[in-house]
Amino acid sequence: MQFSQKERAVVKQENPDMKVTEISKVLGARWREMDDNDKAPFQKKADKDKARYQKEMAAYNAKKAAEPASEEEEEEEESDEESD
Repeated sequence: MQFSQKERAVVKQENPDMKVTEISKVLGARWREMDDNDKAPFQKKADKDKARYQKEMAAYNAKKAAEPASEEEEEEEESDEESD
């Protein structure tokens, strides 16, 4: 994803009439042709972004779990219990 975001504009500039699907294919081919050393900076950025996302989601889920249920959620739970 990091690689695609960086290179998409370059591919689009080289091929202004190319469709989005074709650009994606070119980007995929370029990625596959790269060696591990060239991929490493993109992998590192992706790993860092993934860790950030997981940390943010953990904080969000903890906050969500600590909040009292809204009236709608309580009504849904009550109606589910009644239908059992």
